[in-house]
Amino acid sequence: MDRFFAACVALILVSASSGCSVQDDAQVYRELDGVWEGTYTSTTDVGTNGLECTDGSIKSKMTDGILEGSATNTYGDSYAVSGRAIDSKSMEGRFELSGVTVGKIQGSLSNGRMDGTFVDAEDCRGNWVVYRVE
Repeated sequence: MDRFFAACVALILVSASSGCSVQDDAQVYRELDGVWEGTYTSTTDVGTNGLECTDGSIKSKMTDGILEGSATNTYGDSYAVSGRAIDSKSMEGRFELSGVTVGKIQGSLSNGRMDGTFVDAEDCRGNWVVYRVE
């Protein structure tokens, strides 16, 4: 009977602790919710395809830790941007053109600002920064 009681208590404790973790994560993500806008700047002049690496603008929205939006380069080409908050201080994501992943982003989150680095399929690299606008 003592083993059965101990097993039940252990199960209750595990269930309770995982429930708190989910709630804590949800609270962190809600704090990041909003509309974010900013820019990206290439630190590479030319990609492996011989084309110029460009700068541009970013418009995105974070909802429950999920980031979705778009990036537009200096020529007007638009890319879908998506990602997720890993925790309260870091995020990761990608950008796509016609449904194909063409680059990766990573960064940090703090004080109403997200910033980080990117690299695309043609080895164009750079930095990005967005600020909460809503």
